[in-house]
Amino acid sequence: MKLYAILAVLLCASISAADDPPKPFPNGQRPLVIAHRGFSREYPENTLLAMQAADEIGVDVLDMDAHMSADGHVVLMHDDTVDRTTDGTGLVIEKTLEQLKELDAGYRFKRDEGFPFRGKGVKIPTLDEVFAAFPNAQFSIEIKQGIPPMEGPLAEVVKKHGLERRVLVACADPMTLSRLRAMAPTIPTASDGPESLALRSGFSNRMKAGCVTVPPAFSNVEVMVPSFVRKVHSLGGEVFVWTVDDEAGMRKYLDMGADGIFSNRPDVLMRVIGRTPRAKRAEEKAGGAK
Repeated sequence: MKLYAILAVLLCASISAADDPPKPFPNGQRPLVIAHRGFSREYPENTLLAMQAADEIGVDVLDMDAHMSADGHVVLMHDDTVDRTTDGTGLVIEKTLEQLKELDAGYRFKRDEGFPFRGKGVKIPTLDEVFAAFPNAQFSIEIKQGIPPMEGPLAEVVKKHGLERRVLVACADPMTLSRLRAMAPTIPTASDGPESLALRSGFSNRMKAGCVTVPPAFSNVEVMVPSFVRKVHSLGGEVFVWTVDDEAGMRKYLDMGADGIFSNRPDVLMRVIGRTPRAKRAEEKAGGAK
């Protein structure tokens, strides 16, 4: 851990911090309910179906992972390969968009009753399709691919839809984020792992982003502690924690001052915060009118 912290400090010192890094979701209510890969507890992750289900209950942010197809389209996928979530095999980057669209993105999603989304036409969506389908939503996008670089095509899609104020881009690779910040300084980004660890360890008092997105713990080190949240807040940043699905954990980090939580169970998180899911409000209103 000491070596990692030293490397983090060196990295933070090697890249100049932005004077005023853009903050994500400047007009959004806090704490934010961030639907991790969409409503992925109940629907196939990173699909329009999962995003629609999350949007319908009124979450604040739709979260997704991004890769690039062989012909340069930004698509939603967490893994480097399509094996875990579809009926296909192979690397995402080695398939054209047409080939990716032939796959069944609901094929491996399992519920107690079996595989309810197999053969139902659930496809791998492009980022462009997601933005078009949810014109009023806010988005958290994690770049999962480093080689070849894909931050350029991603930035182009964001700008095409005029969403610089309604997106947050994260990536584990510091160089990818550095390139993105240089080419598109108006697009909000999250601090990468080394940046966040340097802040957590007390080796840095600078932020190159408007927020951090962190897990509760990393390599047996508890990241989400009150002092870390206070420090980020003192530097003008925000803290978003991932991925929390149990109520006790949600309450713990909300009490700590987390500005948002990524969850596969956004409906539960909304209830913990004290917000009624939109679909439920509609049902209650209809029931009262009878």
